[in-house]
Amino acid sequence: MMLFSSLRVRRRSAWLGTPLQLLAGALVCIAAPFAIQSALLPFGWRDPQAQHAAIASLMALVMGFSLHRSVSSLPGTRESSGILPGYLISYGLVLTAILLFRIEYSRAILIGCFAATLIWFHLVYLITQRRATLLLGVVDGGRSDLFANMSSVASVPLTLGEWPGGLDAVAADFRHDHSDEWEKRLSDFVLAGIPVYHAKDLWES
Repeated sequence: MMLFSSLRVRRRSAWLGTPLQLLAGALVCIAAPFAIQSALLPFGWRDPQAQHAAIASLMALVMGFSLHRSVSSLPGTRESSGILPGYLISYGLVLTAILLFRIEYSRAILIGCFAATLIWFHLVYLITQRRATLLLGVVDGGRSDLFANMSSVASVPLTLGEWPGGLDAVAADFRHDHSDEWEKRLSDFVLAGIPVYHAKDLWES
């Protein structure tokens, strides 16, 4: 089981947020290929085909980013699973529009931007996974001490008297005889959209 890899771990660095990811993506995936490829064209960056390809790629980037996030947010999927289908669909739609309206474009720039987009967002995913910290609520009882020394996990002991905000998941030893109040609280976590896992299974994953 790959429980840890499928969790939606909350990013706690500002530069990993959506606006800056899009801005960085536009610079790396659109501006850089456009500058490199247009330098080889007779009219440089003023070439209409190069400009059309860059604008189309920017539209595909924004659309693909939204699709990528939507697919990745589906239950049971890894965060990286939306990258390829999201940008394949967005670039496919943009290319279809270009062909339908017979817009002249630079094939080299469009392909270069597409390849750079896939590489960039996979790199972003790998970097954010390494920097991310799982905020894990731990229910006392049984093997609830398994996560105390894990560097990528910030474990928060849970009590019935409070509901900590920002939890990524909750771990409890299902083999332990929890009170009726805790059984109800675990159900409340699930209904609130916070995943609840058996502590041993989550630790082993």
